[in-house]
Amino acid sequence: NNCKIGTCKKCSKDSQTCGIRHRFIKHDDVGSKMVVPLLKDLKFSKKQIEYIASMIKNHIYPSNVIIAPDLNEKVMMRYIRKMDCNVIDNIILAKADRLSALGKDITDEMINNNINGLNKLLDFYLKKKDTLKPLPKLLDGNEIMEILNINQSPKLGNIITALKEAQLNGEIITKDEAIFFVKQFN
Repeated sequence: NNCKIGTCKKCSKDSQTCGIRHRFIKHDDVGSKMVVPLLKDLKFSKKQIEYIASMIKNHIYPSNVIIAPDLNEKVMMRYIRKMDCNVIDNIILAKADRLSALGKDITDEMINNNINGLNKLLDFYLKKKDTLKPLPKLLDGNEIMEILNINQSPKLGNIITALKEAQLNGEIITKDEAIFFVKQFN
């Protein structure tokens, strides 16, 4: 079987037909997980595997950003912060994905709207990138364990992830806000 990734796996139990259009439910998640053992077999480095899996998992993300009903600078900045140094690659991949999904139900207007939106997102990033600073680490794992009197555990990992998401959303800016936030998990 030549097809290890892509369309063969798309037509699985996770796909559905919506009217005439075919939707591939969670194909980004499925594809990003499928690619890992294949790339390991091909002796890709851990860093390369993480990059490729991330690109597959997030290839729809920029198109979802540009169609957000409340699209604003905050939404675009969250995307940029989350994709970090892979913004340009991710937007190019989203363009390629859009251009590859053609069919009788895909109009030129749909394609142009998507590509134009992706170009605007890319322009926004290019204007902002030189002014971006890394998000500060407001609390580390040891501080969170001390605040909550917990040990290293999956719960700690979940709290760290939630704190980072809150920072990405702009909800947490200061160390005091971070402390208050993690105390909610107690």
